[in-house]
Amino acid sequence: MKIPKGSFGYLKNQRMKYLTNIIVFLSISILIFLIGFITSDYDNGNYFTIVAILLFLPTALWIVRYIIFAKYKGPDKAKYLILEAAIKEKAHTGILVDLLLTNNKGIQYLPFVVVNENRLLVYTNDKQLANLDKNALDKSLKNTENYLKNIYKPKGIELNVNAYGDLEMLIKEVKTFKETETTQIHNDVIYQLLLHCM
Repeated sequence: MKIPKGSFGYLKNQRMKYLTNIIVFLSISILIFLIGFITSDYDNGNYFTIVAILLFLPTALWIVRYIIFAKYKGPDKAKYLILEAAIKEKAHTGILVDLLLTNNKGIQYLPFVVVNENRLLVYTNDKQLANLDKNALDKSLKNTENYLKNIYKPKGIELNVNAYGDLEMLIKEVKTFKETETTQIHNDVIYQLLLHCM
Protein backbone atom coordinates (compact mmCIF):
# COMPACT_ATOMS: atom_id res chain seq x y z
CA MET A 1 0.00 0.00 0.00
CA LYS A 2 1.42 3.35 -1.03
CA ILE A 3 1.38 6.06 1.62
CA PRO A 4 1.59 9.59 0.16
CA LYS A 5 4.21 12.12 1.22
CA GLY A 6 3.20 14.01 4.31
CA SER A 7 1.11 11.15 5.75
CA PHE A 8 1.73 9.16 8.89
CA GLY A 9 3.88 6.08 8.18
CA TYR A 10 5.51 7.50 5.04
CA LEU A 11 9.09 6.90 6.23
CA LYS A 12 8.44 3.29 7.20
CA ASN A 13 6.63 2.67 3.92
CA GLN A 14 9.49 4.15 1.88
CA ARG A 15 12.09 2.09 3.76
CA MET A 16 10.19 -1.10 2.96
CA LYS A 17 9.71 -0.06 -0.68
CA TYR A 18 13.42 0.68 -1.13
CA LEU A 19 14.46 -2.53 0.63
CA THR A 20 12.14 -4.59 -1.57
CA ASN A 21 13.43 -2.88 -4.72
CA ILE A 22 17.04 -3.41 -3.62
CA ILE A 23 16.52 -7.14 -3.02
CA VAL A 24 14.60 -7.70 -6.28
CA PHE A 25 16.86 -5.70 -8.59
CA LEU A 26 20.08 -6.90 -6.96
CA SER A 27 18.91 -10.50 -7.36
CA ILE A 28 18.01 -9.91 -11.02
CA SER A 29 21.36 -8.18 -11.69
CA ILE A 30 23.32 -11.03 -10.12
CA LEU A 31 21.25 -13.63 -11.97
CA ILE A 32 21.74 -11.92 -15.35
CA PHE A 33 25.47 -11.55 -14.69
CA LEU A 34 25.79 -15.24 -13.75
CA ILE A 35 23.81 -16.36 -16.81
CA GLY A 36 26.09 -14.32 -19.05
CA PHE A 37 29.21 -15.49 -17.22
CA ILE A 38 28.27 -19.16 -17.53
CA THR A 39 26.98 -19.00 -21.14
CA SER A 40 30.08 -17.17 -22.38
CA ASP A 41 32.54 -19.75 -21.05
CA TYR A 42 33.28 -17.87 -17.81
CA ASP A 43 34.13 -14.59 -19.53
CA ASN A 44 32.57 -11.44 -18.06
CA GLY A 45 33.07 -9.40 -21.24
CA ASN A 46 29.58 -9.90 -22.68
CA TYR A 47 26.25 -8.13 -23.13
CA PHE A 48 24.77 -9.78 -20.06
CA THR A 49 27.36 -8.01 -17.91
CA ILE A 50 26.37 -4.65 -19.42
CA VAL A 51 22.68 -5.32 -18.75
CA ALA A 52 23.48 -6.43 -15.17
CA ILE A 53 25.46 -3.23 -14.55
CA LEU A 54 22.68 -1.06 -16.01
CA LEU A 55 20.15 -2.77 -13.74
CA PHE A 56 22.40 -2.12 -10.76
CA LEU A 57 22.35 1.69 -11.30
CA PRO A 58 18.81 2.23 -9.95
CA THR A 59 19.63 -0.28 -7.20
CA ALA A 60 22.53 1.93 -6.10
CA LEU A 61 20.15 4.91 -5.88
CA TRP A 62 17.72 2.88 -3.75
CA ILE A 63 20.57 1.76 -1.48
CA VAL A 64 21.54 5.40 -0.85
CA ARG A 65 17.92 6.40 -0.19
CA TYR A 66 17.40 3.41 2.09
CA ILE A 67 20.45 4.43 4.14
CA ILE A 68 19.11 7.99 4.40
CA PHE A 69 15.61 6.85 5.40
CA ALA A 70 17.00 4.28 7.87
CA LYS A 71 18.59 7.11 9.91
CA TYR A 72 15.18 8.54 10.81
CA LYS A 73 12.39 6.92 12.76
CA GLY A 74 8.86 8.10 12.21
CA PRO A 75 6.99 9.80 15.05
CA ASP A 76 5.18 7.83 17.69
CA LYS A 77 1.57 6.98 16.76
CA ALA A 78 0.27 8.16 20.15
CA LYS A 79 1.89 11.60 19.68
CA TYR A 80 0.48 11.79 16.16
CA LEU A 81 -3.04 11.02 17.39
CA ILE A 82 -2.78 13.69 20.12
CA LEU A 83 -1.70 16.32 17.59
CA GLU A 84 -4.31 15.18 15.08
CA ALA A 85 -7.02 15.53 17.74
CA ALA A 86 -5.87 19.09 18.47
CA ILE A 87 -5.99 19.94 14.77
CA LYS A 88 -9.46 18.49 14.21
CA GLU A 89 -10.78 21.46 16.16
CA LYS A 90 -9.37 23.74 13.44
CA ALA A 91 -11.33 23.90 10.17
CA HIS A 92 -8.57 25.44 8.03
CA THR A 93 -5.47 23.77 9.43
CA GLY A 94 -3.67 20.66 8.19
CA ILE A 95 -0.85 18.44 9.37
CA LEU A 96 2.04 16.96 7.42
CA VAL A 97 4.03 14.09 8.93
CA ASP A 98 7.38 12.38 8.22
CA LEU A 99 8.98 15.06 6.05
CA LEU A 100 12.59 14.66 4.92
CA LEU A 101 13.47 17.94 3.23
CA THR A 102 16.64 18.21 1.16
CA ASN A 103 18.72 21.09 -0.11
CA ASN A 104 22.39 21.81 -0.81
CA LYS A 105 23.10 22.12 2.94
CA GLY A 106 21.79 18.71 3.88
CA ILE A 107 18.68 16.98 5.10
CA GLN A 108 16.13 18.35 7.56
CA TYR A 109 13.80 15.84 9.20
CA LEU A 110 10.47 17.21 10.42
CA PRO A 111 8.20 14.71 12.18
CA PHE A 112 5.24 17.14 12.32
CA VAL A 113 4.39 20.30 10.39
CA VAL A 114 1.11 22.11 11.09
CA VAL A 115 0.01 24.32 8.17
CA ASN A 116 -2.50 27.18 8.19
CA GLU A 117 -2.33 29.54 5.21
CA ASN A 118 1.22 30.96 5.33
CA ARG A 119 1.94 29.84 8.89
CA LEU A 120 3.96 26.75 9.75
CA LEU A 121 4.27 25.27 13.23
CA VAL A 122 7.11 22.77 13.09
CA TYR A 123 8.15 20.07 15.53
CA THR A 124 11.67 18.74 15.22
CA ASN A 125 12.73 15.99 17.57
CA ASP A 126 16.30 15.70 16.44
CA LYS A 127 18.12 13.48 18.95
CA GLN A 128 20.91 16.04 19.15
CA LEU A 129 18.45 18.64 20.49
CA ALA A 130 18.11 16.70 23.72
CA ASN A 131 21.76 17.37 24.60
CA LEU A 132 21.80 21.08 23.75
CA ASP A 133 21.77 23.95 26.21
CA LYS A 134 19.12 26.67 25.88
CA ASN A 135 21.18 28.93 23.56
CA ALA A 136 22.22 26.10 21.25
CA LEU A 137 18.64 24.78 21.16
CA ASP A 138 17.28 28.21 20.25
CA LYS A 139 19.90 28.52 17.50
CA SER A 140 19.02 25.08 16.11
CA LEU A 141 15.31 25.91 16.07
CA LYS A 142 16.03 29.28 14.43
CA ASN A 143 18.08 27.48 11.73
CA THR A 144 15.08 25.23 11.06
CA GLU A 145 12.82 28.27 10.74
CA ASN A 146 15.24 29.98 8.33
CA TYR A 147 15.65 26.75 6.35
CA LEU A 148 11.90 26.64 5.74
CA LYS A 149 11.59 30.35 4.98
CA ASN A 150 14.32 30.01 2.34
CA ILE A 151 12.29 27.36 0.52
CA TYR A 152 9.51 29.88 -0.07
CA LYS A 153 11.51 33.04 -0.79
CA PRO A 154 11.97 32.30 -4.51
CA LYS A 155 8.20 31.76 -4.81
CA GLY A 156 7.42 35.13 -3.24
CA ILE A 157 5.60 33.63 -0.26
CA GLU A 158 6.18 35.34 3.08
CA LEU A 159 6.12 32.62 5.67
CA ASN A 160 5.57 32.75 9.41
CA VAL A 161 7.45 29.77 10.87
CA ASN A 162 7.72 28.67 14.49
CA ALA A 163 9.88 25.64 15.31
CA TYR A 164 9.49 23.67 18.52
CA GLY A 165 11.72 21.11 20.16
CA ASP A 166 8.97 20.19 22.61
CA LEU A 167 5.80 18.55 21.30
CA GLU A 168 3.72 19.73 24.26
CA MET A 169 4.52 23.35 23.40
CA LEU A 170 3.52 22.75 19.78
CA ILE A 171 0.20 21.18 20.81
CA LYS A 172 -0.48 24.08 23.18
CA GLU A 173 0.21 26.56 20.35
CA VAL A 174 -2.02 24.61 17.94
CA LYS A 175 -4.90 24.75 20.41
CA THR A 176 -4.55 28.48 21.06
CA PHE A 177 -3.55 30.11 17.77
CA LYS A 178 -6.15 31.94 15.72
CA GLU A 179 -6.35 30.36 12.31
CA THR A 180 -7.14 32.22 9.11
CA GLU A 181 -9.29 31.16 6.19
CA THR A 182 -7.26 29.36 3.57
CA THR A 183 -6.59 30.60 0.05
CA GLN A 184 -4.37 29.36 -2.76
CA ILE A 185 -1.34 30.30 -0.64
CA HIS A 186 -2.21 27.46 1.77
CA ASN A 187 -2.09 24.95 -1.10
CA ASP A 188 1.13 26.49 -2.45
CA VAL A 189 2.79 26.16 0.95
CA ILE A 190 1.87 22.48 1.20
CA TYR A 191 2.89 21.86 -2.43
CA GLN A 192 6.32 23.43 -1.94
CA LEU A 193 6.92 21.43 1.24
CA LEU A 194 6.06 18.17 -0.49
CA LEU A 195 8.09 19.16 -3.56
CA HIS A 196 11.24 19.52 -1.40
CA CYS A 197 10.53 16.25 0.40
CA MET A 198 12.28 12.99 -0.46
